[in-house]
Amino acid sequence: MKYFIGARDIFFFVENPAVFYEKKIPADFPLEKWVDTLGHGLYGYYTATAPPRSLRIKCRNEYVRSATNLYRKMIAPIEKYIENGVVIVPDGALSYIPFEALLRKKPDSLDRFDLYDYFGKNRVVSYCYSATLLRELREKKHDPPPTDRKSTRLNSSHTDIS
Repeated sequence: MKYFIGARDIFFFVENPAVFYEKKIPADFPLEKWVDTLGHGLYGYYTATAPPRSLRIKCRNEYVRSATNLYRKMIAPIEKYIENGVVIVPDGALSYIPFEALLRKKPDSLDRFDLYDYFGKNRVVSYCYSATLLRELREKKHDPPPTDRKSTRLNSSHTDIS
């Protein structure tokens, strides 16, 4: 799943063995603000010195609001094309989003984090910050592991720290 943020639009690309899908949506929402709010919602309470309980509630609410908004805009339009294992290539402000923590919907019980419908709950989410690098890694021919005893000893001696 690749993203590109243009001047007026955000472009999505989903590529897997079965499909290549692209979508464009208008960048008519406060993406950077939502990303900042998501970050504060996730970390604000835990990084504050002697935080009051009210900050915990405020941060939780910020997280839920921004995580559902970002999911609705950045994942929902293309989720049906996304496999269980997904590599995300973000662009710009999207690089600061932990996509697996985005929420498909607002939870019924805000205090039950284990019941939240996280995007990454039933899938493996990985990141690569360059589409070119991702392509090169996928096309790279890997050397087979050594099969004889001599080359095994040579390889293990390089990792010995003693």
